[in-house]
Amino acid sequence: MHKLVLTLLLVVTGRIGFAQNKLTDSLTHQLAIAKHDTSRVLIMSELADRYRLSKPDSTMKYGQKALVLAQQIKFSKGEARALNSIGFVYRELGDLPKALDFSLKALRIAEERQYTDIIADCNYVFGSIYFDLKEYAKAISYFQQAIKIYKQLHNQPYLITQHIVIGATYLKNNQLDSSKYYIKLAYRETIQTKNVERLVTVYRVLGWIQIKSGNNRLALDYFKQGVQAALHFNDHRNASFNYNEIASLFRKMNQPDSCIFYAKKGLSKAQLGPFNIRILESSTLLAEAYKTKNDFKQAYYYQEMMVRTKESLYGAGNIQAMQSMITDDEARRKEVEAERIANQNRLKQYGLLVGLGMLLLIAFMLYRNNW
Repeated sequence: MHKLVLTLLLVVTGRIGFAQNKLTDSLTHQLAIAKHDTSRVLIMSELADRYRLSKPDSTMKYGQKALVLAQQIKFSKGEARALNSIGFVYRELGDLPKALDFSLKALRIAEERQYTDIIADCNYVFGSIYFDLKEYAKAISYFQQAIKIYKQLHNQPYLITQHIVIGATYLKNNQLDSSKYYIKLAYRETIQTKNVERLVTVYRVLGWIQIKSGNNRLALDYFKQGVQAALHFNDHRNASFNYNEIASLFRKMNQPDSCIFYAKKGLSKAQLGPFNIRILESSTLLAEAYKTKNDFKQAYYYQEMMVRTKESLYGAGNIQAMQSMITDDEARRKEVEAERIANQNRLKQYGLLVGLGMLLLIAFMLYRNNW
């Protein structure tokens, strides 16, 4: 059944990939002729999101331009959207402190102005960051908050994405039943809406589920489908992700040559970003596979790459910077909550005083009438 879906996918994705190229061309044209600065900010933010998985340098370029212009014209919603777009691409590149910093700034604006869609987008980024840090319970909490808002906004494409990522996170958190529920839901929604781009990630999580169930061959089939789908969409990050999953599976099956073949493909795609978390995965797999083959020269080369990448991602300075930002944001939230409670108490006091004043007025009027 899944092979038939793949065949249909290859037909449909070819058309959708062409349509996506037309969409980015259309957005670029709209940007060139846009007369209002607010429109330019929103178009650049949309372009930034479109390029996130294929050309992160373009995402950064459009995101930074949108941010500067939004700040110049004091367009707060555009500023928040641009900040979060930049935060998300930093997450994809593996710079988690900068990802957290930009998305926290976006969240502050969004909460102050009640931009609920951007609040949901920020929660998506925070959940993704905690997923990368392997703090799955926190990731699930943020994804659940995003799902709640996207449901209210009837944002089906983003809702499908959240169902996929929360399904993946439940799986990593060893909650297999919850994972299966959300991935099956996401799969149905994807087919119903013909939003087949989402299958790139769905196939990977289905592969993980099959590994948990002890069916490595079917898992391998799903990962390969994920690769083909990602290549159709020029999605370098997810192509690398799926190549690495194939390599990892071959390593578990004691086939080092196949592991090396696919890990090198994963590394090649990851370096196009560069998507550093995927580079870390590829280099780790290659170092281990070459050790198995007693090729210590190659093993040392990839071991060095792994160590450098790991330090850039998870070095002590990065973790401390993130902890500091989280602590500061928690303190800010407590201040905001305290102010909200104080305002509520003041309103209650005003209400009591007004009520007391009305009672005194009525009593005075009754007294005067009686007199």
